[in-house]
Amino acid sequence: MPDFLRKLDLNAMHLSVDRAACLRQCAKLCFLSGEKGLAVGAACGIINSIGGALYQQQLQQGTQASSELSSLSSRSLLRLSRWLREDSALLDRVYPEADASDFGGGSTVAHVLQLEQSLAGVLDFLPLMETATDSEMVVGRLLRLAVVQSPDMAKLWHSFAEWSLGLGEKVLEGYDKSGGGINLTEEEEAEVAELVPDESQREEVLHLLRRVNLDSVGNARVESSRFEFMRGELKRCSALRGADDDDLLLHRVHAVWATVQKRAYFYHELAVGAFFQYVARCEGGEREDKLVVATLRLLQLTVRHALELQEPLQLGLEATPSARWKAIIPQLFSRLNHPVQSVRSRISDLLRRIAGDFPHLIIFPAVVGAEEVRSVSDVSKLLMVRSGGEDEEDYVDDAVEKEMGEEEERERKKGGEQEATMQGAYARIVDSIRRVDSTCVDQVRFSLADFDVFSFFPFSSAGLFSSVHGFLHWCIVLNRNIESPFR
Repeated sequence: MPDFLRKLDLNAMHLSVDRAACLRQCAKLCFLSGEKGLAVGAACGIINSIGGALYQQQLQQGTQASSELSSLSSRSLLRLSRWLREDSALLDRVYPEADASDFGGGSTVAHVLQLEQSLAGVLDFLPLMETATDSEMVVGRLLRLAVVQSPDMAKLWHSFAEWSLGLGEKVLEGYDKSGGGINLTEEEEAEVAELVPDESQREEVLHLLRRVNLDSVGNARVESSRFEFMRGELKRCSALRGADDDDLLLHRVHAVWATVQKRAYFYHELAVGAFFQYVARCEGGEREDKLVVATLRLLQLTVRHALELQEPLQLGLEATPSARWKAIIPQLFSRLNHPVQSVRSRISDLLRRIAGDFPHLIIFPAVVGAEEVRSVSDVSKLLMVRSGGEDEEDYVDDAVEKEMGEEEERERKKGGEQEATMQGAYARIVDSIRRVDSTCVDQVRFSLADFDVFSFFPFSSAGLFSSVHGFLHWCIVLNRNIESPFR
């Protein structure tokens, strides 16, 4: 087989679907047998032979080419990226020299990457990062070519998303290790110097623009809009203090900051888009584990980078089918107490959408959560009542007591706001379910009341009888609802 592949020239032959599939399997066997350079050359030959014709057809017809050949080419690109990722030394032998391949057709990874030039007006080039190696960038370019050729193949989007997220995290780690934050380009620094001539004021603005995480800048935890937050933080600078929203100087400095942030989180944003593409196309089944991983990744990005990735996350969450999120409903409920308002709003809206389509999956945790928050709030109010009778001895100085009282008041307000937020989130979800079927909500609350009776009378025969009776009734009601859910 190796001798056959060395003599084969794909440039001088028509590559049919069966022949391309056969050659792809031959390349995989060669790689497993140790002929890695030959396997890479064969894969590159298949990709070049198919890819050039497909791109020309796509550009001429203005449609997305989707055929068995494009699927084979995309699978070959995915396999090639895995080979290069598993063996980093392999790239040095097959890239970028054209004579590094043992394959008869002389195809190399460099020839495959030249296919990007056919899509110069359609596809933007991936920006180079200082922390990224040549091997990582080549793998990413191969994966992006794969998703362009076969955008309906879900596993391609998952691989591309994982690669993008890994590189994005590496970029942020590089910023943290350097200690200087995001590096501004010469053009950006020159524009800031033109807008803010004073050196001390300019350093203040540059220090703000170099910050990696927006939530480490100021009061990001109480902001709901990235645009408003960035404008507000710029107005705190001495050079822009008191500026109106329509101020040209404020607008231009904000534009520079937005560009810096977009460059720093480019690969995170790319990962978000790819994960949403995968979630929209994944049908579950054998790949349900990957679907869970993808949705958890998106939830993690929503929590960690709520402001930096606000727009792509919001658009993706609104467009993704609610059925894709069923597996991580407990994780979604656990994030309803997140301190960032935009995160709470997105997760609450997503749970309400799931409740509209699958109310039987949401009703119990939503009602229980609403009841628990209400109970905690009532207990907190009860504990706030202090007995101040005449017989009580005062061992605390008045000034200290006043200070402690103020601290307790602040904590009470903070806790009250959080309880109100949680209660409002659960109440909105329950209202969404009630609009579908209010009877089921009342039945769940009735069953919870029976469980409370059991907790108050653990050793009482009357309480035990009442609890068992309520539990049996709840089982009957639940069984009836399962047989005919929400009709």
